[in-house]
Amino acid sequence: MNTCNSTSISCSKFFFLCLPRASFDFRLDNSINKFKQRLATWQSLQTVRTQHEATTLALTAVAIRSSMRLYSAVVDSQEIFSIQAECLVHSLMGLADVRPEQILLHVVGEIPASFKKSFNQLGVELVPISPFPGHPYCNKLQQLQTLLHRKWDDAVLLDCDVVVLEGPPRSNGALRGKAVDFGNPPMPVLEEIFTKANVRLTPWTTDIDQLPTAWANCNGGVYVIDHDLINALAPAWQHWANWGMKNLDLFKNFWQHVDQVSFAMAVVSEGLPFESLEPRHNFPTHVAQSVARDCDPAVIHYHRSTDSEHCLQLMDGLPRVNTAINRVNELLRMRRRENSVNSLFRVAKPDN
Repeated sequence: MNTCNSTSISCSKFFFLCLPRASFDFRLDNSINKFKQRLATWQSLQTVRTQHEATTLALTAVAIRSSMRLYSAVVDSQEIFSIQAECLVHSLMGLADVRPEQILLHVVGEIPASFKKSFNQLGVELVPISPFPGHPYCNKLQQLQTLLHRKWDDAVLLDCDVVVLEGPPRSNGALRGKAVDFGNPPMPVLEEIFTKANVRLTPWTTDIDQLPTAWANCNGGVYVIDHDLINALAPAWQHWANWGMKNLDLFKNFWQHVDQVSFAMAVVSEGLPFESLEPRHNFPTHVAQSVARDCDPAVIHYHRSTDSEHCLQLMDGLPRVNTAINRVNELLRMRRRENSVNSLFRVAKPDN
């Protein structure tokens, strides 16, 4: 066995040594050429793969941009609204996983330097706007002009005195909002307004006191707007707000609700699709509520229900709501410690 192996190896060596040099060089050159061809093929495939991945990433980026949701709010000139805006932005980015480029803050009047510095650090875009003539509650309509010239899929319009733990449902081709908390204006006042305007009044029910109100008469803290409807909504909402300003006597003592009522009139007059939001997507914490309304709020509308440190106040008898409030307060305290120099929290104290 060993002898045969030795003989085989010796024969192989002998055969190899006896090969002509030209034959050996030819085989070596042939192997090198094949290697080069395979290397070129592999490099070509890698180039195609890289181009494909780049194209895929570009298409994905386009898809993300085309389906982008914007969060927009109007910040009035009083200092307390700056504090609220910072709370809102921190909740969007820290709890609802919203990217800073998705957030637009529309600032009424001149933008203070401290405000600009604070939000520039957060990467949030600031858009200066003029106030709505004669009615501060209608300032929110001024952001519609910005939205008309932006690319987005749906937009969430927010009051500054809300914090967001979870984004509201997608618009899906409709406008969305939650019914007003209470019957303000009362139904007889609404009937007179809608009759004068020659707009059909469809009954709806308020959220907390379960009284009749007008269809799409929403609490203004949260609106969800579909992009395909903004071109119809914006001029109609503006029209009915201006009409309301000219007919304030019809609103009696409820003139501050012109913005909400005019939204409802725009929805009905233009026949725009509308779907209601569940209470958890605009949950008020400034009024006492029954234990039966306890929930896991996605958006907390706290109004001025804060303490001296601008933290949200807890509610009586609503443990699930309070769990969410504690999450918000923990985040706000942490952000203040991290940004103590540039934070706006130290600028103002809430009104008594």
